[in-house]
Amino acid sequence: MNGPAGQTKNGGADRDRTDDLVIANDALSQLSYGPIGLICRKSAICVNIAGLVARSPCARGPSGDLNPAKGLATNAPMKNPYFFGYGSLVNRRTHVYDRAHQAQVGGWRRVWTHTRLRPLAFLSALPDTPTTIAGLIAEVPGGDWAALDEREFAYDRLSARDQVTHTLGGTPDIQIYSVALDKHPQEARKHPILLSYLDVVLQGYLTEYGEAGAQAFIDTTDGWDTPVLDDRAEPLYPRHQLLGDDERGFVDDALKSVGATILQPD
Repeated sequence: MNGPAGQTKNGGADRDRTDDLVIANDALSQLSYGPIGLICRKSAICVNIAGLVARSPCARGPSGDLNPAKGLATNAPMKNPYFFGYGSLVNRRTHVYDRAHQAQVGGWRRVWTHTRLRPLAFLSALPDTPTTIAGLIAEVPGGDWAALDEREFAYDRLSARDQVTHTLGGTPDIQIYSVALDKHPQEARKHPILLSYLDVVLQGYLTEYGEAGAQAFIDTTDGWDTPVLDDRAEPLYPRHQLLGDDERGFVDDALKSVGATILQPD
């Protein structure tokens, strides 16, 4: 496996985050997309429905997806940089970006990642020379990387300018977020994938790329031995969407095809 050409600023994961709960409300007022609140489960794991996850004693967790924040400017000039989204960003129903475009990035594949940062699986991307994955690129609002880096603090931001194929003119700055495994050692225990999140991701790929594209998501994502928590009845993912019968059937069949273990909520 070969890495990208160059690494830029990381997402802030190295700093001390013990005071984050104090500033969480301020951060959420600027960065969250959707209602704010906490759903606390019996295990003392608190799933913040604005996209943050914490374990008592609480320390702020990341959004776990690549959706930008609502309320940030979307009418910035085209000179702004872009980031490559390969998960829930592909579902346009979950964000307000007008300037999001279909794109492919070569030399990467997705992986479900498990760290000590939260009790749910992250969807990340790892360098993999022969693989190309589809997604969307979105303009960074106002060119403000700091806001996205704060939101995606578990991820490093890496240059992908020369790896992304798109229909935009010129060669805009395009970067991709990836969980740095050397900074966040893998947990031996597999944290679950939220089915409400996976539903959103695959609905996006079905809409943008059809069944072949959605199947390609399954085929170019590692870690399907990760259990899947069926939270459809009471979705925990804040930007969950209602799936049609065909979409839901596709997701269920895809999970069967990879032999996924389905967990039922307590």
